[in-house]
Amino acid sequence: MVWGGICEHRRTPLVLVEGSMNAAIYTEMLVTTVYPEILRLFGSTQAMLYQGDMAPPHTAIVSRKVREQLGLWCLQWIPQSPDANCIENAWEYLERRVRANSPPPKNKVELFKALNDAWESIPQFYFASLVRSMPRRTTAMVEGRGFPTKY
Repeated sequence: MVWGGICEHRRTPLVLVEGSMNAAIYTEMLVTTVYPEILRLFGSTQAMLYQGDMAPPHTAIVSRKVREQLGLWCLQWIPQSPDANCIENAWEYLERRVRANSPPPKNKVELFKALNDAWESIPQFYFASLVRSMPRRTTAMVEGRGFPTKY
């Protein structure tokens, strides 16, 4: 499993997660990856809203406490809704790029390298367009009353 984040102007490095994501791993990433990237990009956490996908590790009490301590204010969101989170489109794009590799990766090390190479090769304007789609996504979800949208 890998974890990554995007915003309009930059992406985080991919983080290799051994096994399943849990609250301890997630909070460590908040401290070591997310928070420093936010400071680098925005100068403070007050200049942005953070969006998670409301997966159990993201909503755990310890995760909420760490986010509060770091000053990360989360966008209120629908739990685990693929229409709502533009990172899902980025993951799909990443997967298509890696699957196009010939020959395919043969082991975990090769796979992580292929994922990193593909992640870095995705043009930033693609991520920017996903982030800028958020108002349209939100409107579509409200109008769709919980049913799937085009996103």
